[in-house]
Amino acid sequence: MNVRRGFLNWGIFLVCLGAVPLAVQLNVIDREVATSLLRLWPLILIGIGLGIMLRFSRAAALGGIVVAATFGILIGVFFAAGFPSFSGACTGDSNGTPITRTGAVTGSLELNVELMCGEMTVGRAPGGTWSVDVSAGDETPLIASSLNQLILASAKQGFPFGADQREIWHVTMPTESSLSGSITVNAAKIVATLGQGPLGAINVTYNAADGRLDLAGASSATLNGTLNASTIGLILPSGSFNANITINASTLNVCSAADTGLRITYDDTLSSQNFASMGLTQSGKTWQSANYSTATAHAEIHISANVSTTNLNPAGGCQ
Repeated sequence: MNVRRGFLNWGIFLVCLGAVPLAVQLNVIDREVATSLLRLWPLILIGIGLGIMLRFSRAAALGGIVVAATFGILIGVFFAAGFPSFSGACTGDSNGTPITRTGAVTGSLELNVELMCGEMTVGRAPGGTWSVDVSAGDETPLIASSLNQLILASAKQGFPFGADQREIWHVTMPTESSLSGSITVNAAKIVATLGQGPLGAINVTYNAADGRLDLAGASSATLNGTLNASTIGLILPSGSFNANITINASTLNVCSAADTGLRITYDDTLSSQNFASMGLTQSGKTWQSANYSTATAHAEIHISANVSTTNLNPAGGCQ
């Protein structure tokens, strides 16, 4: 019997795609174990290599089988575990010499972050100085500053998985300064707690990342964000808030105070949200809370969602 290679690969892909969610639903494996399967991504490269080496032999189909199975497993993880990020698939260590830097701030402060393959916490504390503590591998990450700007960047940029170092950052910004800037995260985890002081415009991009962006306590804030294959918790400020967020194959959890008036414009493709169950009423693409007209603090959010999930005030919070 002859089996067409294309049909064989599609069959293997679909079997693996369905096997992972089924195993999670039947409690054969738990969600954390399923997420750890993301570490199998190098098999894609191995399969391509096998296909090249064996292309003129009877085992030529082996490479395609490996690639099809791996893609099926990886995509199955997304269905089974609620669009987890690839941050857990980033390998390496942080055994290098710890680095500590501090600096004074005059007036406002612009923070620019490019994080890859690691973890970062960003917080705020009283005073007029910033501080950075980082543990990395053999290569030194970038820490550059002026009186009004702080630039932090991982030692390596580019393809993240299998990097030879995993960086651990602890960053503290002063509460007296108005904070703005940009945060780009690739295959990493970041918890940014920024709302204890004045905020300006914040731009964030998460690629295969997870974390939390906590703006609670700020009197106002503006956010522009993009999520790609990421899971992010967003805690809204207590004052006025405007945001434009695009989410692709991601999960966005939004937490808002009960007295904040919410208005969410939601454009979606193959996506889901829980706005109706949270008491918001719909008019076209706009969802609005019952207290919007009387609330003293308003949040205006535009979300463009593609194959993604948006949860408003989820039971587990925005951790």
